[in-house]
Formats: sequence, C-alpha cells, structure tokens
Amino acid sequence: MVRYIPTALTLARFPLGIAFAYCYFYDLTYAALVFASLGCITDYLDGYLARRWNVCTKFGKIMDAYGDKWMCWIMTIVAFDIVGPHVTLIALTIIILAYDLGLSFLRYILGHRHITVSWYAKWKTTLLMLGLLIIYVDWTLGYPGQGLMTLGALWFVLPSAAVVALLSIGRYLREYQLEWLIPYPVRLIF
Repeated sequence: MVRYIPTALTLARFPLGIAFAYCYFYDLTYAALVFASLGCITDYLDGYLARRWNVCTKFGKIMDAYGDKWMCWIMTIVAFDIVGPHVTLIALTIIILAYDLGLSFLRYILGHRHITVSWYAKWKTTLLMLGLLIIYVDWTLGYPGQGLMTLGALWFVLPSAAVVALLSIGRYLREYQLEWLIPYPVRLIF
C-alpha cells in the first residue's frame, strides 16, 4: 500500500488546484491559502517519498510534471488577479510558457523519449511556487499586491525562478546537442 502514496500525493495536486481557485474566487481566504500550501507541499513530498521508498514509476514522473504545471498555472492566474498585470508576472508567464512549450517540443523531436529532470527544473518549480505562495500569504494578511512580502516575491523570488528556468532550458539543449537553437549572444551568457 505504501508504494501508492507518492502517486496519490501527485494526483492530489489536481483537485487541490481546483479547490484553491474555487476558494480564492469565493473569498474563502484561509481555505485558499491552505489548498495552495498543500499543493506546494505535495510537490516536494511525492518525489521525496518515491525516492526514499524506491517506488519511482514512469507514470508518477509524468504525472508529477503535469501536476506541477497544473498547480503553477492556476497559482499564476490567481496571482494576476491579486497583483494585476505586473511586469514581473508578465515576463515570468512568457518565460514559463516558453519553457513548458519548449520542453514539450524537445520531447517531441526526441521521439517522446523520457527527459530526465534537472536540478535547475526542480529549483525553478520550487522558486515559482514559493514566490506565488508568498503573494497569497500577503493577500491573506490583508495586503493584496502591495505588501513587502509581495514586493519581495515580485522583485526577487519570481525573477530568480525565471533565471533558473532559462538556465534549465540551456542545460536541456546542451545535453541533447541542440545548443544551436540558442542564439549566439545568449549562448555566450549561459
């Protein structure tokens, strides 16, 4: 029975994301924060327990990636509602969308071969969820889009997630000998 716990935690992110959005849009402030927090915690716990108990499955790895995307995109949409069209959120959305589409394209051209998740990708997701969660904590405390924690998330944590996402894309392209897709001046930086 224990071997199914990591997969159950992964799959729990889908209803947690819906519950978070529902609670947010119906002004159930603390419940929304709890669901967002649980969604972020399950992202850490599922992989940790799967590795610790040696019960990693191909299904679990695939669903973990989709669960992360699901939770992050719902949290991003709600962050736009809290903060508005802030330049950091717009840039982050473009970078993460390019990251997700680029990774899907990379999987496609590699013949749907499994691409190992890099530490950059894990840090990108962690920073993204942390930054968005900080915005919700500030919102819960009564500072919607104006508190110091929100400003810290918008000017430090979320831009860090974007930089790590770009580094992750570069790593994937280099690993699969596709660095020619990176424009030359950008290749010099990364």
